Amino acid sequence: MELIVVRHGDAGPYTQPDHARPLSDLGKTQARSTADQLAAAGYEGVTIWHSPYLRAAETARILAQVLKAATEVIDGVTPDGRPEQFVSRLDQPGVPEQLILVSHMPFVANLVALLSGERAVPFMTAEARILRTETVWYPGEAALIKSLTP
Repeated sequence: MELIVVRHGDAGPYTQPDHARPLSDLGKTQARSTADQLAAAGYEGVTIWHSPYLRAAETARILAQVLKAATEVIDGVTPDGRPEQFVSRLDQPGVPEQLILVSHMPFVANLVALLSGERAVPFMTAEARILRTETVWYPGEAALIKSLTP
């Protein structure tokens, strides 16, 4: 099973509430670069879950266009979300074997740390980290197999 954890692209300035900040032009370019790399790695059609925040939704939309994938808004994966709660969802019936999650710092770094058992390392904007596990998504059991930066 694989989980591709992606931080949203660069966002615009804090001129509106945090949840309503859109991607900047740079962020759109970054998201497209990450999407192209994921496509080249064979991740077309992989379901994309994303935070309800605008910048994550826009990043997911760009990924979905390139990867020809479906998107779904997932609650609880916002910057202050709890990775432990998200991990419990991964082993529920109907969750795909390959999944892309678009979220925020510090959630993404904390999620990768929880699953891999390694220390939390901040993500660059639009960075993707690919995790793999052979059985179930237990804390500390996943291997970080690749990192993609725009």
